[in-house]
Amino acid sequence: MSMLPVMKKNVRPDPLRDVLARFPESGNRIRELFQADEQFRELCTDYGECIAALRRFRKQDAGRVDRIQQYTELQVSLERELVGKIAEPAGR
Repeated sequence: MSMLPVMKKNVRPDPLRDVLARFPESGNRIRELFQADEQFRELCTDYGECIAALRRFRKQDAGRVDRIQQYTELQVSLERELVGKIAEPAGR
């Protein structure tokens, strides 16, 4: 029996994790939107993928300042979209 850890392939991170971490005060609204709005789910997924890429670039590719800058700008843009959706009145 091997003592090596089993690597999980194609396991996608929880799309809500990074959004909830960034906007903890809006947790209930975020969960509500995530359940009801396909576009919001896609936005959360995009945000999570952006954050994961930034973490990777900062850890492994710190010399690629241009790539880090691009993804940082993308992060800010996605956060603006998220804030706009979160701020919309419920039921819209």
